[in-house]
Amino acid sequence: MTERIFFLTPKEFAERLSIEPLQVYKWLKEGKIRAIKLNETPKSPWRIPGAELLRLQAQAYEDEDV
Repeated sequence: MTERIFFLTPKEFAERLSIEPLQVYKWLKEGKIRAIKLNETPKSPWRIPGAELLRLQAQAYEDEDV
């Protein structure tokens, strides 16, 4: 079975985590979230792999267990 790769916009990513989109952009600038830009222009839109969402959710779950 093959894994399906999907990408989210910063707004979609924020909605799934129930946070503000500005926080997502901050994390993108700080390198805390792996993402790609669709082209080389400064205003190019970001796309975040769904795996990053799963990684952050897992990390938050692990942090609660401490």
